[in-house]
Amino acid sequence: MSYELVLRFDEATCRAAVARYWQGQFGWRTIVEVSIGTVILIVAATYSMGWLTGALGALVFMYAALSFYAYVYQRKRIFGLYRMMKDPEVRWTLNENSLATKSSVGYSEMPWSSITELWKFSDVWLLFVSRNAFITLPLDGVSDSAKAFLERKIGSPQGKVRNFRTE
Repeated sequence: MSYELVLRFDEATCRAAVARYWQGQFGWRTIVEVSIGTVILIVAATYSMGWLTGALGALVFMYAALSFYAYVYQRKRIFGLYRMMKDPEVRWTLNENSLATKSSVGYSEMPWSSITELWKFSDVWLLFVSRNAFITLPLDGVSDSAKAFLERKIGSPQGKVRNFRTE
């Protein structure tokens, strides 16, 4: 079985990919954790708890900064690739052995085993080749059978498939 997909990228797709990456990697949990840490920091500062206040402040700041850096890094990476494209059309070829993408930026073919994880959102799917490197699949124009094929190839035997709610 083989699928040929011709998909178009736009700025909205790029924004969605960055937002979905951040949601999957950090999400609301991070906002809650930084908020709780900030409240604890304020209490510690109010009661003058010395070095503990500074240490806690540093931890809260570093966690928030890491989350922000991850967002900025992925945004810069994705929009950089998008701006390099002369034509925002990407041709995907899915077959039993590999996944291939071809665009004005270049050509890439990889075996299914190189995709370690799939994050499924309602508007885009993120196909991870390492912890922080992923391929964006916009879902407009992708048939249900192609989605099922992709999910089956990535999910067996080594890949991990995660479903996310888009809020």
